[in-house]
Amino acid sequence: MRFSKLSVIAVYVYAATFASAQASAVQTNLDTISGDLAALLTAINSFTGTLAGALAVSAAASTLQTDYETALTETNAATDLESESAALAAAVQALVPPHADGLAALVEKEPLFEAGGFKALVLAQVQTLSSDSSQLWAALDSKISADISSFASTIKDSYSAAIAAYS
Repeated sequence: MRFSKLSVIAVYVYAATFASAQASAVQTNLDTISGDLAALLTAINSFTGTLAGALAVSAAASTLQTDYETALTETNAATDLESESAALAAAVQALVPPHADGLAALVEKEPLFEAGGFKALVLAQVQTLSSDSSQLWAALDSKISADISSFASTIKDSYSAAIAAYS
């Protein structure tokens, strides 16, 4: 009997640790995305119409894309994020302003991107980022009880405004 009680406790501790590790990995991915958004905003704000500036924006967008994809993969693989539902929802909420700020800055710079011949590249990257972002929020929303739909919708609206500006 003693063995079975210890086994149950060990399984419970392992399961709790595993769930916490999964949530921690997703949280780390969201923190990485936050940093990517800051780097992208810096690149956009620094853009003056040059090829070098366009390449810097494109590189920052590519990094964000890669990290969206990593976060999506880890979120899809996670089996228990519920214990950190509120914290993960707060992390998504914290990503709304950097998305809005970066995409608004991108809309403001549209004439410079167009004049430099980079408009089509920006549009393609923004469309990809919008899709990747939507997939990530949908996957996360399906794994936690906290409602992140309004945050996801606000982020999607920011992407939609940028897509409209570059279309």
